[in-house]
Amino acid sequence: MSRIYINNKKADCNTIKAMIEAISNKTILTEKGGFLLKVTVLTDYIYIGIIPNFINGERTYHYDIEIGIENEFTLIGAINHQQIFTLLFKPINPILTSKAKEQYYTVYREFADFLFTNGYNNTGELDWITQKILTESEVCSNSVKTLKELIHEQPCNKDKVNYW
Repeated sequence: MSRIYINNKKADCNTIKAMIEAISNKTILTEKGGFLLKVTVLTDYIYIGIIPNFINGERTYHYDIEIGIENEFTLIGAINHQQIFTLLFKPINPILTSKAKEQYYTVYREFADFLFTNGYNNTGELDWITQKILTESEVCSNSVKTLKELIHEQPCNKDKVNYW
């Protein structure tokens, strides 16, 4: 089991449970306007940042999320009120090597595995933009539409694909 940090703090069972309940509950998702997310994976650590889209009626932004560590493989996105995930990445180099694709795949898979291991009870539907990025960048060897599918997917091993 990886060590989990949520919003730059070591997460205990209650924190993880509260996060899973919040993103699983359509009423909470609607009330908060969804949640903004950041995810980074380093060896045995998962760093997750999550904040509501609106706090006290004010719009929040990804730069408001503090996760403790970010790198080029950090996923940035959201879950909206319809429980659809947007999880994007911005590579430093537009040509992804096999190693880079594998690292991006690892972050997606570890995040998905974390959600389902901790009781997320939806499929984790991915929006069309995320699906397109995963397909066109060849991070996954096949097209995936959900985080649940991504857990069982394999990373693509082709080299030198121009992402842009």
